[in-house]
Amino acid sequence: MTNGQPPIALASIRVQSTRSRSVARMRHDDKIDHLQKIPLFAGLSKKEFRFLAQMSSEASVHEGSVLVKQGEIGQEAMIIESGTAEVRRDGEKIDDLGPGDFFGEMSLINHMPRNADVVATSDMNLLVMDSREFSSVLGEYPEVAVKILKTVVERLTVGQRPPV
Repeated sequence: MTNGQPPIALASIRVQSTRSRSVARMRHDDKIDHLQKIPLFAGLSKKEFRFLAQMSSEASVHEGSVLVKQGEIGQEAMIIESGTAEVRRDGEKIDDLGPGDFFGEMSLINHMPRNADVVATSDMNLLVMDSREFSSVLGEYPEVAVKILKTVVERLTVGQRPPV
């Protein structure tokens, strides 16, 4: 238990539905607005942002939720829209994450077990891409792939938190 709430697996995250046409349009526009504020995606066109919005799902989690678990093979990459999280390796805190930060990409790239836990330290809203969606984005927009790889290399060489 963390902060009085049991950790939950990502499969338990409530993905918000956008089935109604008017709600879907508004949510799609909101998602694009959030994506445009993320430095990882700086310089992309409106068309590219529409594609990214289509390739991601929204999820809400509560404080204490375990978003990724050390040792498990990852199925998703996540971008924080709002809220905060903590990165822990072997139970020890190694970094804090906040809006605009992303995690989970390494496990999708190298298909290796995650090397840290990420735990929500507040209620959070996330954009989530599964491995198929993530691969589609990287294949369609190599400039995003290059930015992700640069971030991973920077994390490894500058001693920042390792990718999870």
